[in-house]
Amino acid sequence: MAALVLTVFFIASGTMPLNDIIDEHADRINAPHRPLPSGQLSRKQAVAIHIIHSALGLIFAASSGLPGFAFSVLIYLNATAYLSLI
Repeated sequence: MAALVLTVFFIASGTMPLNDIIDEHADRINAPHRPLPSGQLSRKQAVAIHIIHSALGLIFAASSGLPGFAFSVLIYLNATAYLSLI
């Protein structure tokens, strides 16, 4: 159960910085207080958080077995594709 909770947490928290990176230009106009436009977080830091958290999520998913890992990879790919298409 703990691996499942950590998988969901890290995959979700890994996709949030990706959303911030994709929306950075619009956020400079509409939400300048957000982390990237305000300078609280650099683009490199956001990318690092995305990679590290996503990797941790997939590592925890792998500990739950092949079906759980495969499902988590699909969820991760779906989330990143969705964010890239918005």
